Amino acid sequence: MLLVRRITLISLSLLALLLISPLLMQVVFFRMPAYSATFDCDDATLLMMERFEEMGITSMPVLGNLKASGEQYGECDHVWLLADILGKQRAFDRGVYYPYGQHYEGYLLSKEQLLFFVAQDLEPSMVASENPAGP
Repeated sequence: MLLVRRITLISLSLLALLLISPLLMQVVFFRMPAYSATFDCDDATLLMMERFEEMGITSMPVLGNLKASGEQYGECDHVWLLADILGKQRAFDRGVYYPYGQHYEGYLLSKEQLLFFVAQDLEPSMVASENPAGP
């Protein structure tokens, strides 16, 4: 138990250091690939979510529109992550920490919903009626 606690404290300390340098966090901690036809915002969010899970940090994907406040579900065009770090929600987008702003608005998704969005990129034949995220 003590070893797990020590590893968690070390991990959180490293994460705090990485929060200071967004580029360091993006390149070193998340090893974030460049955007491509097969790697976009939902893939980046899943990668971040899995990295945080490995450290014992819970997180939730968020679907929203960074160009609009109070957006309707159909206006959403981006996915990012809210991680619970030291009791506070912290927004991460493509491996970069956002301490405030539009990244704290949107629709919370489950991991299953995020996995659906990732699979949809790979299988364009999936129809919206199969979407667990709703209309």
